[in-house]
Amino acid sequence: MPKKPPVGYPALQDLQSGRVSDFEARRITSADPTGRNNDVWLIEPGETRVLADIHGPGRIVHFRDNITSQELHHLRLHVLRMYWDDEKSPSVEVPIGDFFGVGFGFTEKYASALMCIDQRRGDVTDPAAMGAARNCYIPMPFSRSARITLTNEGKQRSAHWFEINYRSYPKAPEGQLTFHAQYRQATPPADGPYLILDAKGRGHLLGCVLSVKNNGDDWWGEGDEILYIDGKHAMQGTGSEDYFGESYGLRPGCFPYFGVTLLEEPYTTAYRWHVPDPVPFRESLRFLIEHGDGNPPFHSRNDYYSVAYWYQTEPHAPFPALPGVRDRNGWFVDPIPGAIEGEALKSLAKTGGTTEIQTEPRWSGARQLWWHHGKVGDVLELAIPVVHPGKYRLSMKNTRAIDYGVFQFSLDGAKLGGAIDLYSEANVTRSHVFGVRDLNAGEHRLRIEILAPNPAATPGNMLGLDYIKLDEVK
Repeated sequence: MPKKPPVGYPALQDLQSGRVSDFEARRITSADPTGRNNDVWLIEPGETRVLADIHGPGRIVHFRDNITSQELHHLRLHVLRMYWDDEKSPSVEVPIGDFFGVGFGFTEKYASALMCIDQRRGDVTDPAAMGAARNCYIPMPFSRSARITLTNEGKQRSAHWFEINYRSYPKAPEGQLTFHAQYRQATPPADGPYLILDAKGRGHLLGCVLSVKNNGDDWWGEGDEILYIDGKHAMQGTGSEDYFGESYGLRPGCFPYFGVTLLEEPYTTAYRWHVPDPVPFRESLRFLIEHGDGNPPFHSRNDYYSVAYWYQTEPHAPFPALPGVRDRNGWFVDPIPGAIEGEALKSLAKTGGTTEIQTEPRWSGARQLWWHHGKVGDVLELAIPVVHPGKYRLSMKNTRAIDYGVFQFSLDGAKLGGAIDLYSEANVTRSHVFGVRDLNAGEHRLRIEILAPNPAATPGNMLGLDYIKLDEVK
């Protein structure tokens, strides 16, 4: 007697049912038709390629795309669209990186029940990271036809190794729903809850991916999720981190039905799959999430990007217009409000090492001050400008990595706490809060001394200073 299969794995259910299969297995790939190893499709700037054009009833069970491009943000520059049963308006319209569960055009390795990404090349926040295969196992049934396209809205050619596995059936099941995925963004949202999905028809919610760029210093996720089913306020959550299966904030980690694929301040992406707990609707579904501090009117200045996944009858409601390339990538150059950028600080003294400006999207204004290859005992002194005298809470955002050192920070001759170790196996950014200081108007002297390398660190004694913040305390 076969064991009962887990809920939410239709392919596994088929294998364990013991029944004779009533479908034929089919596959569409980018394989070289000559039999050689040139198994890649190239997509030129502005070009739309048809990845699949299937006729007859069936169900897509696996979609993989390995995209390679040197162009920054190429994962937000490629738009995936899917059309079922000869429809003119796509049921899926999402930038390909967001579709596969990581926002901002970044890449991270993760595994869940419905989406998986294999090992990446480059740092988490590298906007040109490439070489990772993205896999989707969401079942996508169709009664008459399926058409999948990919459009390159960038300025450089891209390369794709892809695979689409599907089943061909002799007859479509009765009352079959079709798969939908929709991208939305608000940078920042208007006052009131952020809208993730507004669907009309009959179906059920499958899940969502939410990406947030935190433009403040506080936790962004106090808002509840809200679901209006068939026009009635039916469900109310207890907080953003609670909806994504966490508590007291988010932390990196991926599980079958929930997880956090990206947590690299100020960037976060989290997912929730409603496989064991689908949310059915007969007429309509409105899916929203509060933002800001969790209190009406739900105001914040953070940037929200989302993908909703659901099944429903056709026709579906018109999708909102997909934001243009510039709007989708507007987060890249936005500086942190009130930040004193590290790369803009005046250098007062330096006893050794080299200072440069590095560029990467994780940093405020996409840049940081980089001091590297100094010796133990070397000092870098920077001028911190203060416009108005007062009490200020002093904080700093730094990079940590495998070749970064241990430092002592001082302000105007007084130590700012103990030594700070910037070593990390992963390349990440973190904040340090130094407490409240009385500061006069004028220049203040920030002294940074190399104390020692972490024993596990690669030699380099590096320091990355993203920005300083002086928040006045009333």
